[in-house]
This record gives sequence, structure tokens and C-alpha cells, in this order.
Amino acid sequence: MANPMRLILGAPVTGDDFFPRDDVIAALQRGLETEHILFLAPRRTGKTSLLKEVAKQPPSGAKAIYINLERFSHPKDWIAQMAKELVKHRGWFETKQKVGGFLSRIESEFFKLTETDWTDSAGTFLEELSRLDRPVLFLLDEFPIMINLFAKRHGELEAESALRWFRAWRQENLGGNVRFLLTGSIGLDSVVRRLGFPDAINDLRRQELWPLQDAEAITMTQRLAHNNCGFDAPFAAELAEEFLRLAGTAWPYFLQLFVAELQETNPRPATLDSVKPIYDRVVFGKRNQYAEHMWKRLNDVFPAPLADAARAMLRLVAESSNGVERSELRARTPTIEPEDFNYVLDVLGHDGYLRETNDGRFVFFSNLLRDYWRRKGRV
Repeated sequence: MANPMRLILGAPVTGDDFFPRDDVIAALQRGLETEHILFLAPRRTGKTSLLKEVAKQPPSGAKAIYINLERFSHPKDWIAQMAKELVKHRGWFETKQKVGGFLSRIESEFFKLTETDWTDSAGTFLEELSRLDRPVLFLLDEFPIMINLFAKRHGELEAESALRWFRAWRQENLGGNVRFLLTGSIGLDSVVRRLGFPDAINDLRRQELWPLQDAEAITMTQRLAHNNCGFDAPFAAELAEEFLRLAGTAWPYFLQLFVAELQETNPRPATLDSVKPIYDRVVFGKRNQYAEHMWKRLNDVFPAPLADAARAMLRLVAESSNGVERSELRARTPTIEPEDFNYVLDVLGHDGYLRETNDGRFVFFSNLLRDYWRRKGRV
């Protein structure tokens, strides 16, 4: 067995507790060598943990800076935080960069940011960044949530202004040494479309986050079950295989929930028949904040008529074992306009409710969410 892995369910996982995702990290590193990246995936799929690993393992010669954006309600706060994070890395800049007075000029500029003329100081800040002779990578977590917050607190025009300014800067500094990785748990496409600026992100390289391969998932579960529950590796692997069969997909968080339930199962599992009741506790237990959040958040994502349409679609898909065609979903929501129907279906895909199979049928993102929806929908 490798180094012990502690079981961590809430906070991002780092160090020895992080299960290596070398393929994903390598893809992000390759992309950041030349482009800005859009890295979106639903909640609880490990994005933040991956970003923190990329910050520790940037491309050669680069400095990567991770920033969580979800608390910023105005563009000036976002820009100021980027400047402050640069200043925190003064030692790296003083030994690696040849730009004289770089940090002093930045410190003098970001304190001037105001809500009324933030674009002027922000432009000066990014102009300074464009002079860097070594790569600096900003890993911006929850970017769509921040843009949504701009719109809620200061109006959609302010949110659109931030997007337009940010895109214009990227276009004017093609090939420069500053690059951005934008990530989030809701679809940025849906956000910019609602704001009427769909071209705001068409220059970004899109990077997918995929589940663990079955072999990886079994190895991860073995390590967690061995280190936290005392199971021997062969039986832990058998338990993991059965859980994966039921869950239908292998995201690290789901495996962590499974091992958390293993810890408290008494008597401890002795046969594979014991996995199904444990799976049910994973799906419906109080630890599974992911499913409960997904159930409640539809009213935050959609206005009331579209939230009702989304629930109708999700109920229909939950009832089916083989998925539902687009035409069936449309028939279930006859009262909304075709454009609204397409918007709802797009958001349900981007935000991690549904996915489209190769034969064009819509199924739930995971069996766990589907099974939760089946029971919750009957309440």
C-alpha cells in the first residue's frame, strides 16, 4: 500500500490524501503552456483539489496562483485579490522576474480600485502583467458563481462589462506570459448566454474532467478502506467493484462517502450482499449533501416556470432505466417556448444533472443522483 490516505469528505483533498489524477493534471499543464482554459465540471467531482495540485505542479518555470472567487461581488474585488496574491509571492518575483519595480507599481495600483472606475486601474494592473518575462498562471475557481453574483448585486450590465473587459484583455495579449484557468460547478455557457454575451468565452480552450477509471477507483477505495476501516486489500477491491456497479460512475467523492459508511457499518460487511444497503445509505444518508443541494438549487438556477419544467424533465428521466429522448422531454414541457426548453436542457447538462448518451438519450449524471431523485420525487 502507498502512503496512508485519510478520509476527508468536506474540504479539498491535498498531499497524501489526494488520489493522483496524473492524466487530468497533465492535460491542464499542457493547455496552460499556451492558452487560457475553461475547466468546468459539476459539484463534488474534485475540481478544487485538482487546481490545488496544479498550483503545486505548474508547467516548468511558471508560478501558479489559486484563488477562490465565490465571495467576490464586484469586479474590483476580484482584480484586487489577484494583485494581492501576486504580492504574497514577492520572493519568487524578485528572483525570477527582470521587470524593475513590478510589485511596487502593482501595490500602488490595486488600492485605487473603486466601483465606478475599476476598469482603469484594472487595465493598468493587467498592462503590468503583460510585461512579465516568466509565465504566471491564475487558477480562478468558481468563476461562473462570481459572475452571477456581480449580476445579482450590481446588475447584469456590470457583469457583462466585466466579461467584456476580461475578454478584450485576453485578445489584446495573445501569446503573453499571463494565462488563466477558469473553473466552476455551474455552466459558464449558460451564464454568458443569459447575459446576452455568448462570445465572452469562445476563445477559451475547453478541458473536460472525467471520472476515475474503474481500476483507479478500486485502488482508491482499497487505500481508503484499508487505512480507515482495516479491510484487507482483496476484499476491499470486491466491495469497491460492487459499489461501482450500483453507482454507475466513479467520482472520488462518491467513493469517500462509501468508505465513510463502511466505517460505521456494524457488524462489518462480510459478503457482497451487504453493499446494497450501504449504497442506499450513501444515496439517502445525511452525509450526501451533494444530492440534497442538487435537489434544492433548481429554484436558484431557474425562474419559477423554468424550474417547474426542469423538475418535469428530471422526473421523467428518473423514471426510465434506459434514458429519455429529447422529443419525449419536449412533450413533457409543452408550455415553455422552444428557446427556453433548449436553455433548460443545456443547463441541466452543464450543471451536472443530466448527460447525453452516444445514442442521443438523456440519463442522469450518476445513478446516485438518479436514485435520490426517484425517492425524493415520490415524497
